[in-house]
Amino acid sequence: MLADYLKHYAQDQVDWQTPDLIIPVPLHWMRRWQRGFNQAEILAQYVADELAIPMATKIVQRTHKTPPQKGLSRIERQKNLRKTFAINSKYLSNIKDKHVVLMDDVVTTTATVRELSELLIRAGAKDVQVWALARTM
Repeated sequence: MLADYLKHYAQDQVDWQTPDLIIPVPLHWMRRWQRGFNQAEILAQYVADELAIPMATKIVQRTHKTPPQKGLSRIERQKNLRKTFAINSKYLSNIKDKHVVLMDDVVTTTATVRELSELLIRAGAKDVQVWALARTM
């Protein structure tokens, strides 16, 4: 449904620019191993395939295992994520001057996507959009 919405949205917008790259919000390797999958990556792969946009899973890494964001306040979420992500320096050229999409399953306080967006912009991304399946209130 998200991919279909984006296809129709793009057709209706005169200033739509197709992103250069989709980056799913990464999980720490241990959480991914425990869960067996990264839900943001599954969504990103489907949307990337449907919209013919490359997806990259190795550019951004979660460097620290943090407690789940669920149940934390806005301030706790922000503290929880400080210096949690890093750009893999081997892939800096893949984001330099690029229009990047961050894909997540659910956005609540925007703490995660803000942290990642700032990191990508500092690393040279031209702009960062956030695409998510759901937004909690």
